[in-house]
Amino acid sequence: MLEILEEMLVLSAPERALRLEELAVRDPAVRAELALLLDVDASLATRARAAWNLPTQDLDADEDLSGATFDGYRIDRELAHGGMGRVFEAWQEPPCRRVAIKVVRHALATQEILRRFEYEVELLARLDHPNIARVYGAGTIVREGRKLPYFAMELVEDARALDEFTRGLGLHGVLEVFLQVCAAVEHGHQRGVVHRDLKPANVLVGSDGRPKLIDFGVAKAVRVDVARSTMHTLQGELLGTITYMSPEQLDGDDAAIDARTDVYGLGAILYELIALRPPFDVQGLSLARAVEVVRTATPAAPSVHRAHVPRDLDTIVLKALERDRERRYGSVSALAADLRRHLAGEPIEARPPSSWERFARWIARHPVAATAAACALLVATSVATAFTVEGYARTPHHVAIDGVGRVVDLIARNGEVLHSWDAGKDHRIVSARFVERPAGSRGDALVVIAYGEFAAAEGPAGTLCAYGSEPPFGLAWSSKDTLLELPAGERYRPESMFVPSSLLVADILPDLPGEELVLCHRQNLYSATAIRVFDLEGRERYRAWHDGAVDTPAWLAGAQRLLVAGVLSERPWDELRPSLRGSPASYPIVVFALVPSDGHVAGNWVTRAGQVLDPTLAWYRWLGPPEHVGTLGGAQASLSGRAGDLDPGRHVHVMVPASPRGATGPNAGLNYVIDAEGEVVRAFADESYTSAHRAGEVPAFETYGWNDLSELPSPPRDSK
Repeated sequence: MLEILEEMLVLSAPERALRLEELAVRDPAVRAELALLLDVDASLATRARAAWNLPTQDLDADEDLSGATFDGYRIDRELAHGGMGRVFEAWQEPPCRRVAIKVVRHALATQEILRRFEYEVELLARLDHPNIARVYGAGTIVREGRKLPYFAMELVEDARALDEFTRGLGLHGVLEVFLQVCAAVEHGHQRGVVHRDLKPANVLVGSDGRPKLIDFGVAKAVRVDVARSTMHTLQGELLGTITYMSPEQLDGDDAAIDARTDVYGLGAILYELIALRPPFDVQGLSLARAVEVVRTATPAAPSVHRAHVPRDLDTIVLKALERDRERRYGSVSALAADLRRHLAGEPIEARPPSSWERFARWIARHPVAATAAACALLVATSVATAFTVEGYARTPHHVAIDGVGRVVDLIARNGEVLHSWDAGKDHRIVSARFVERPAGSRGDALVVIAYGEFAAAEGPAGTLCAYGSEPPFGLAWSSKDTLLELPAGERYRPESMFVPSSLLVADILPDLPGEELVLCHRQNLYSATAIRVFDLEGRERYRAWHDGAVDTPAWLAGAQRLLVAGVLSERPWDELRPSLRGSPASYPIVVFALVPSDGHVAGNWVTRAGQVLDPTLAWYRWLGPPEHVGTLGGAQASLSGRAGDLDPGRHVHVMVPASPRGATGPNAGLNYVIDAEGEVVRAFADESYTSAHRAGEVPAFETYGWNDLSELPSPPRDSK
C-alpha cells in the first residue's frame, strides 16, 4: 500500500480520482484506506507542521515583546515558541517573582484559536498538582491596536525537556521520574481532562529535579456538555506530535479519545526514555506515509535498542502502546501500578501477547495473505507450545537469603526454588542480587553474592561472586580475579583481609551497557575501605579508598553522585585527639560524594590528613559539634531516600544512632536530609536522641552539624 500511496501523492487531482476508481473495483478496502490518507495529506498538511516540530515561518517576527510591560509583568526574554504561541520569561511585581508568559501568535489569533487558548487557561486553573505547572493569571496584551491573549504560569527554573534530563540516568531513576509524570496526568484525568499532547517536550524538569507537565492546549474535557464540545479540537485535526499520537487520534475519531489516549502517549514517552529513540521513526516521510506507519506498524521492544531492559519492562511499555485501546492499560493509575510492581520486584499484571494473539493480529491486518500464512501458523503454533505459561512461570525472577545469612535461593516467578548456593558455616552472606545482563553476554542474568567474614579455609569468603541464573548455575566470575592493592602509606592491613561489607546495584557508568556493582571492601569497623565498581563481566572499572570504614553507598541518579557514609579510621582519629578539647570515645561520622569515572582505579586515598587526594571526590562532610569531633555512640550511619517528600535522585536521608551499638530500642537519633551537594535541607532529632541527651550521654542536638572537610582540626605537628 505504501508504494501505491507514494505513487498517488505525485499525481494530479483528476489522475488520483481515476486511480481510486480503478482500485475501487479491485480492492475496495485498500481504496478506502488510501482515500483517507490522501485526504489527511491534502487538507491537514499545513496545520500539522506544528505537530511535526518542523521549521515554520515566523508568523509574527515584527512583534518584539522584549521589555514590554503590562498588568504588573515585564517581559525579559523569549524562552520558546511553537505552532500556537510564544513563551517568555517575565518578572511579576507584586508579588515579586519570575514567571513564564505564554502569548498567542497574532497571525493565528482566529476565533477558534482564541477560544482554545481561553479553554487552556481554564483547564490549567482547574488543576493543582506539584508536577503540573501552576497558572497565576491571564489577560490580553494590547499592542499597536492588536490584542494578544496571554496567561502567566509557573516558571520552571533551568528547565530541560524530560528526555534530555533522563539521558544518563539508570532505568530505576528514569522510572522514578516517569512515575511523577504519571501522577500529574492521572490528576488531570480525575478532573475530567485528557491532555492529548503528551511528549517529552511538554514535560520540563527544573533545577530541583521535579518534572512539570505543561501545555494542555489541545486537551479535551471528557465531562462537558455538547455545546462546549464544539469549542474543542476539530474533528480529524492532527494536533500534537505524530510519533506520540494514538491511532484513534490519527483516525480523527474524537469520540474515541479518553484516558487511554494519554496512556498511549505516556507509553510512547517511556519507550523513548528507555530505548533513547521514539517507537516509530518517521523522519523524512510524507505526512500520509508517517500516519500509515504509526497506525499499522508494531514497535520493536525497547530491549532491542537497549539490551539490558528487563522483559517485564518491555511488556509494560508495549501494553501501553497497543494500537487497540481495549488492549491497553485502562487507566494511567494501572500503568503506574505495574511500574511500581516492577520496581519492587513483584509480578506485574500485564503479560506479553501470546504467539497466537500476534498471529491473529497479523491475519487481521493482511486478510489477502491469510491463506498463504498457513505454514507460518504451524510454525507459530510450535513456538507457542514451547513458550507455555508454565515455562514462563519457571523463569528466574529474584533471590532470597535465609534468616542466618548462609543460603541464597534463586526464586522463579511461580515461587519455585530453582537453585541454592550454600555458603557453609564458615562464611556469611553480606548481600545477594539478581541482575539482568545486556544481550550478547554469557547469560540473560546473574546471581551476584557478596561473601563476608574472612576464613582461612578455601572458598568464596571475602569475595564478590557472580553465578549463572540458568543450569548449570556455575561461577561466571569472582572478585578474587582482580588484585586489590592498598594505597601508599598503608602498612598494617594485608589485602587478603579485606572483605565485602555492602553491595549496591545501579547504572552509574552511562557509557557501559547494563548496570554496575558497587562493592565496599574493608577489614573491620574502623579499617580503611575500598569503594569498588565492577561491570557485569567482573572487570573492575573504578576504585577509591577512604581511610575509615564505610558500609552504606547510595546512588543519586539525578545528580550522578555516589554517596557513601561511614567513619574516620582509628589511626587518623588518634592523631587528631590531642588537638581537641575533649576526648570522645567514638569516631567522627562522615558522608562524602564521589563522581565515578570509568577507568579510575588508582590507589589514592579519597582524603588523608585533611587533604583531598582523589580527583573524583565532589564533596566531603563530617558530623560533629565545634571543637569536639566526637559523634554519637556506635559510630555508624545509614543512607535512605525515604524521609518525607524527597527526590531520591537529588536528596538523601542520613540517620545517625543515638544509642551505642547493640543497645535495645530505637537506634536512630540525629536525622538530616541533605542534597546532592552535601547541604542540609532539613534536620531533626527523634525521641531516642532526646532520651540520650537527658541521660547525659550525648551533647545537645543544636551543637551538632555537617562541617566541611576544611573545618576538620589539623593533626598536631609532632604526630606520626
